[in-house]
Amino acid sequence: MIFLAGLTAAAFAGAYLSAALGVGGGTLFIVLLYLMLPPSVAIPLHGAVQVINNAARLFAFRHACQWQVAKPFLIPVLPAIGLGWVLFGLLDASALKALLGLFVVVSVARPPGAMMQLARRGWFGLGFVASLSSMLIGAADPVIAPFFLTDRFSRQQVIATKALCQLATHIPKVALFALLGDSALGFSYGDWITPIAVMAIAVIAAVILGKKTSVSEMIFRRVYRVLLLILGAKLLLDGASSLLAS
Repeated sequence: MIFLAGLTAAAFAGAYLSAALGVGGGTLFIVLLYLMLPPSVAIPLHGAVQVINNAARLFAFRHACQWQVAKPFLIPVLPAIGLGWVLFGLLDASALKALLGLFVVVSVARPPGAMMQLARRGWFGLGFVASLSSMLIGAADPVIAPFFLTDRFSRQQVIATKALCQLATHIPKVALFALLGDSALGFSYGDWITPIAVMAIAVIAAVILGKKTSVSEMIFRRVYRVLLLILGAKLLLDGASSLLAS
């Protein structure tokens, strides 16, 4: 019961953060799951719950979705997820976490500017890298988020567009775990039906509550950067500590 409560609290916290601020929810959720579960279980569980989370946010803020950004992002998702599936289990998870954390810290520490203003080709490349990250460590948010830190996007545009992009990375990942997870990794969604259902209810409640949360644009951007910096540092330190201990 305590374990289920922990999973539910993690799902609620991540979904509320994403719906209220548009930032860090998926990363917070996967980090909390890593504290409770091995990656081979945390990643598919995170993906299943995030499908519901991102779909709910996309529906709630659908009017603000920026399709000129989302369309090129979506093109490389499937090949990137396929490559990630092949690499999953072959690469050291600790090294991947450390490198991703370093990327986030460096990206967020630098002030927003032209480097974050991606053209269509840039969003295509970001889609590939983010999808690969989603498959290998569970979260695409740390890769995507720094590129939404400019004044180009409003809070609602960030929430809706990131929800669509992240949803696109989670759906094929969940499908692969559902079809091949049991034979390849010993993971079966059937063994986790009750936790997934409870977390799904928590996520929907969190999105409803988060949408009603009023946050000024100035506060939003400041909190956005601070949370990303904290989460990136967390991934970097965790990954580096695991590598040094091994």
